Amino acid sequence: MENYLSGIRHYDREEYDAAIGLLEQALKDYEAADSECRILCEGPQKFEDYEYLDYKAVLYEAIADHCMQVLRCQHECVRQLATRPGRLSPIDNFLPLHYDFLQFAYFRVGNYIQALECTRTYLLFHP
Repeated sequence: MENYLSGIRHYDREEYDAAIGLLEQALKDYEAADSECRILCEGPQKFEDYEYLDYKAVLYEAIADHCMQVLRCQHECVRQLATRPGRLSPIDNFLPLHYDFLQFAYFRVGNYIQALECTRTYLLFHP
């Protein structure tokens, strides 16, 4: 998050070379943090919905419950990574915004091929 916010500050000051480096690093940091968070979701889960019952799930129900909890946890990773420290709500479209800023920064420094690649990636999120 720190590299992203610094990159945006440089972008706003029209310091595009510095912004590109920081935003590219922010993407690498995001991917590493997202992978780590998703891996942590893969472990054993606690069946919170059934604690009050003397619930004994059959195999298929246990597998389905586990998969749902893993998916819920992984979905929460995206939200956590897009939330600034001290804030409650995440930044909307956090990952696509990296590519949005990068495409214009690359365009401003004259690197049109990289700008086009960032534009194509951005359009994967917002066709």
